[in-house]
Amino acid sequence: MKLVSYGQVGSERFGIIHPNSTQIIDVNHADSTIPFSLLTFLKSPNWDKVKRLVNNLSTVPESALVNLSNVRLGAPLPDPGQIIAVGLNYRNHAQEGGRTSPVKPMLFGKGINSVTGPFDNVIFHQEVEKLDYEVELGVIIGSKCQKILANEAYNYILGYTVLNDVSARCAQFSDQQFFRGKSMDTFSPFGPWIITRDEIKDPMNLQLICKVNDQIRQNGNTKDMIFNISFLIEYISRNITLKPGDIIATGTPDGVGYFNNCLLKKGDIVELEIENIGTIKNKIV
Repeated sequence: MKLVSYGQVGSERFGIIHPNSTQIIDVNHADSTIPFSLLTFLKSPNWDKVKRLVNNLSTVPESALVNLSNVRLGAPLPDPGQIIAVGLNYRNHAQEGGRTSPVKPMLFGKGINSVTGPFDNVIFHQEVEKLDYEVELGVIIGSKCQKILANEAYNYILGYTVLNDVSARCAQFSDQQFFRGKSMDTFSPFGPWIITRDEIKDPMNLQLICKVNDQIRQNGNTKDMIFNISFLIEYISRNITLKPGDIIATGTPDGVGYFNNCLLKKGDIVELEIENIGTIKNKIV
């Protein structure tokens, strides 16, 4: 399933992309016992009700169907619990920055106010001098996990998404820590949906591409991660409890603007695609 949140900023509703059309099934309109917020739903999920809607499309009322082309897609989780990002998780990205590969995951947080929709504008804030892009596979946690072993990790994943870890390099490096440079408003566009884990055969073999103004800047594969998804969940959950709606941004391949003299400027169009998941596109304004 492809899980979305659609509607105006601050009032997005939980929906599922109709498997046979370009429509959204508004689950709450189809069944009023299902919460209209995806995050609320994840706190006490009833997947049987959702699956019944998808498996019995003829029973979905016309009033619960929304044309995808007529609405704004917001971030699938407009209000995630936390965003935990992984730095230098691709060897070539570490090398392009003159760094050695880390011996353990380098974690940092992104503020949740940085979240914006998959096709919304990204703000080039006035005090920013060096703005950059990073295509990343986002892993969405589906159920609470604490001290989870790697071989159990996939059981706790809801699904996957495309995420741009937008970065103000000037703040990131001058502050000597990542939070401000990674957390400014609109610095975490993601989507266009969360594709549930059952639909991705091997998340550790997905092509990631970043284009700026139709020119390819990054072209990597998740198989090149230093620390794979299951290890990351084990490592993080040893000390940090992960809850439904939390996001792990798993790192970016080489080709970022800062190390290749091609930083973003106002008017640029940044397009990110991950194989079998989808595409997001944002204008820098």
